[in-house]
Amino acid sequence: MTFLDSAFNAGLDQAQDTDPSYWQGAEGYGRRFGAEYTGQASSRFFKEFAYPWIFSEDPRYYRLAHGNAGRRLLHAVEHSVVAHRDDGARMFNFSEWLGTTSTVVLEQYLSPGQRTRLRSRGAASGLQHPPRHGFRHAARILARDFQETQTALPR
Repeated sequence: MTFLDSAFNAGLDQAQDTDPSYWQGAEGYGRRFGAEYTGQASSRFFKEFAYPWIFSEDPRYYRLAHGNAGRRLLHAVEHSVVAHRDDGARMFNFSEWLGTTSTVVLEQYLSPGQRTRLRSRGAASGLQHPPRHGFRHAARILARDFQETQTALPR
């Protein structure tokens, strides 16, 4: 699904011309597709491998099969903050938060025209992962603010 998501998001970015430094036409679409694909691949790397391995965390989501709608919704939202260690103990969900932050910083660093402003994401990303969309947005704001602070410092 990553390939199709990347193609769709690159098409949205191309149609909206979210970053003119990528240009238009086939070359611009190719650059956008490459950036989208790289961002999704790095996100999976950080969230599903690197940070879970470092923190001995199980990044998988286990649905709550029994309970009313409110309890199941709370369980789903709780997963954004609480994860489980390999031994089953509860812990802070480092892989979600650090993985998102690492991905956004990497995307900002690699994007040619994104070093001073936020990057618009396709609507499909927000619909596919509603809780993560807010985290991505917040992480992008933090990355932008950090970058602006770094450029404002005298060298």
